Amino acid sequence: MLKKLTLLWIISSFSFSIFASEEDLFGEGSNDADSKPGTSFQKIGVNFSGSIDVRASRTGHHKSWDEGGRAVVGDGTKQNGDSSFYFTLPRASLVADITYENESVAFIQFNVDDHANNGTETFTSGLFEAYLKLRPLKNTNYWKDTVYKVGMFVPPVSLEHDQTAWSTEYTVTPSAINTWVGEELKVLGIEEDYEFELSSWHKIRTQFAVFTSNDPMGGTLAWRGWAFHDYQLKAGDRLFFRDPDSGVAPPSDWGFPLKEVDGRPAVYGKLRYSYGDSFLFDVFHYQNFAEESELDSVGDYAWKSRFTNLGMKWNFLPSWTLLSQLLWGESSMGFSQTVNYVAIDFVSWYAMINYQTGKHSFTGRYDDFRVFDTDLVNDDNNQKGWAATAAYRYNCSDFHSISVEYLHAYSLRVGGTPDPLTDAYDDQFLINWRSLF
Repeated sequence: MLKKLTLLWIISSFSFSIFASEEDLFGEGSNDADSKPGTSFQKIGVNFSGSIDVRASRTGHHKSWDEGGRAVVGDGTKQNGDSSFYFTLPRASLVADITYENESVAFIQFNVDDHANNGTETFTSGLFEAYLKLRPLKNTNYWKDTVYKVGMFVPPVSLEHDQTAWSTEYTVTPSAINTWVGEELKVLGIEEDYEFELSSWHKIRTQFAVFTSNDPMGGTLAWRGWAFHDYQLKAGDRLFFRDPDSGVAPPSDWGFPLKEVDGRPAVYGKLRYSYGDSFLFDVFHYQNFAEESELDSVGDYAWKSRFTNLGMKWNFLPSWTLLSQLLWGESSMGFSQTVNYVAIDFVSWYAMINYQTGKHSFTGRYDDFRVFDTDLVNDDNNQKGWAATAAYRYNCSDFHSISVEYLHAYSLRVGGTPDPLTDAYDDQFLINWRSLF
């Protein structure tokens, strides 16, 4: 019944925009004298953009998490003890922004990346985002803009990914929070996005979505914990995160974040206040209402998950920017009488400061992250850690940049770290060339 009501809400929300006139749906419309049969396709355009990263990186003595190892940094080496430089093409992205009468009506991002699968390097490709955009209300007396988004997209949590193709601006490697957003938060649904101007300086923006296909969200934090990398989950991707020596035993070596298990719709909402271009603060809440006892044909459970994120960005002085997010939540799966098979609470925060002068950008960031095992089953999914990142970027031009970055992380996970005095530390040094087009 709930699924039928949700579908009815979606259809009713869009019925007037589907049957609206061309003037109402896509702007002010065109002059009738210039509108002739057979010429509407001339109003359709495609704007292409994208990014390409080329990287040399060196990590500590642990094998990377995405090859089944213990390292929480993403560009890990293939074998323990190998700390040589590792050259890779981490990602190439092509973005197509489809327009009608110069108004964006669809967005597609296609990625090709060098993503490790169980210790074997292989290039994979697929869609990162793909959705339609409708603007039934635009520049009215009350609302500055109203956008409906329908398709596959990333929930608007990150404050770091504001460049072309969901790329980061200040560092190459995002925070623990937004690493997790990129690897496990992907939904199929519909989002309403309103922007309201209180004055020329004060603006309010609200976003609300009903979605599906993110039921396994939470499993990565339970089985592996927080991590640091810039991987972007594509449609159909799987994540390999099991260390055979860890003592932490997920039901499968693989995680499939983009999957529907219990058939229940989920929701998220966001409220943002901004003061010109100098300050913004937002609150985001996600809840999937999953049925913890439901599992699919391959044995994957639905994870009942919810979390809240607070974000702040402040350009407090010319050339200086302060950025921070705090995220906390809980997730659980499986249910036997009165006990969850797996249940965790999780929390992470970071503070980042950036200074830009001319073509030079300097960034420092501190991350703190925790996972608390709250179930009564005899496995240990606790994690605690922190990380410090220093990054420098030189903008060769408006489209090309080179970055040098060092990340030092401490992550103690009892199930996967036998010696906390030596095995909990890891670091990463990288040089990254990025081209935007």
